[in-house]
Amino acid sequence: MRSIEIAVIGTALSDPQLIQTTALEPEQFEDVLLGSMWKAMKEGAHDIYALASSFPEHDALLGELYGASSPSMFSKHVKKLQESSKKRFFKAALCNALEEIEKGADVDVIASNVQAAALKGEASDNYKSIRDIAVDVYNDLSNRGGDASDRYILSGYSSLDNVTNGIPRGELSVIAARAGRGKSAFLLNILRNISEDHVCLLNTLEMSSLSMGYRMYASEASVDLRLLNARKIQSEEGWRKLAGASGAIARLKLFIDDNPRMNIKQICTAARRFHIKQPIDLLAVDYIGLIQSDGRRKPRHEVIAEMTREMKLLAGELNIAVIMLCQLNRDAEGSKPTLAHLRESGAIE
Repeated sequence: MRSIEIAVIGTALSDPQLIQTTALEPEQFEDVLLGSMWKAMKEGAHDIYALASSFPEHDALLGELYGASSPSMFSKHVKKLQESSKKRFFKAALCNALEEIEKGADVDVIASNVQAAALKGEASDNYKSIRDIAVDVYNDLSNRGGDASDRYILSGYSSLDNVTNGIPRGELSVIAARAGRGKSAFLLNILRNISEDHVCLLNTLEMSSLSMGYRMYASEASVDLRLLNARKIQSEEGWRKLAGASGAIARLKLFIDDNPRMNIKQICTAARRFHIKQPIDLLAVDYIGLIQSDGRRKPRHEVIAEMTREMKLLAGELNIAVIMLCQLNRDAEGSKPTLAHLRESGAIE
């Protein structure tokens, strides 16, 4: 059974969506350590690096998990694990029932305990009373004292922040426009404002990090980007502005990855790995239409839907703000944009 449990965890690590969608609870694992690892995965350790940080003394087992992926057998392995745990729980309950009978315990109570054992290990529900939720909200508001900085990050655009309260943590935010309308420049300005006090990651699949750097210099120094690109800054005043901009930019907590061949799982894994070393506050992706698929042949709208779901899960898992750029389709030309104009997928809505 241990080999099956290792295969289940190894496969789930290679496809993190399986962690939340698989009806398995930690106590269903016969191996206590593997059960603890599954619990950590359910609570956010979605890759081998995050798991290693929680279980640093178990390198050998982590090595087994890393090479144990078996997607074609995953469903069968899960079913075997579930059946084995039911038998184990039921056997323990029957042994306990015999002991209780010998002690003269109430038969109805014994029967009830055996029935409960038969259900143990089934997927538990996560329903929570609205009364409990109301108490949580009230306590949260009382403890925060009017400060919403732990839930929102101000973009630096007061007119936008007045409407949205800022960029929400734990959620996916979308900036959408037609091509060539300044999405990347707007995002870069937001990141410049936020990264003064917050750690931000940017995955840019459209422009190189050098191009992003030129844009930031032009904006910070109030210099024409075309002059910078053409190397035509010759005046002392221009170089003085650039020197001042250099100091301001160097203080920003902004990190850029310009690998254009990353798929969504690689982006999420890289963010989790960075988060272990240094907690991040915001992840931005420019833009979703350029993210490569994982190689499986699927309609593009399904691929975009999966990417969107991964980003939403990552935001909630790390409690960070996630911004994703998206293009609007041609129907948005000359009209007021709506959610229906989001290109390639209604799932982004």
